[in-house]
Amino acid sequence: NHNIKLKKLSNASKGSKIVKITVLDMMNQKVVEEVKIPKELFGVIVGYKGSNVKYLERRYHISMYVPPKSSSNRTLEIKGLQQDAKACKQWINDTIRQV
Repeated sequence: NHNIKLKKLSNASKGSKIVKITVLDMMNQKVVEEVKIPKELFGVIVGYKGSNVKYLERRYHISMYVPPKSSSNRTLEIKGLQQDAKACKQWINDTIRQV
């Protein structure tokens, strides 16, 4: 559906090309999802030396902020395209429920 709209815009006047870029930027907009992890499961979710974080970053094409061990904050921040960040957050929440 977006491709059809973009195709029409690309055939429009030069002034419309600005709109085309704006639409593409909106489609590629990154979001930040936050997931609170129970203290007792934090190490399980993060993995040995961050192995699970690295896996999730590759699988979902996101970047993840993990607070330092010394912090009392147990909230992971997932940054990526909306559908990717939400899918990663869902994986984490599903894993927490299964443990």
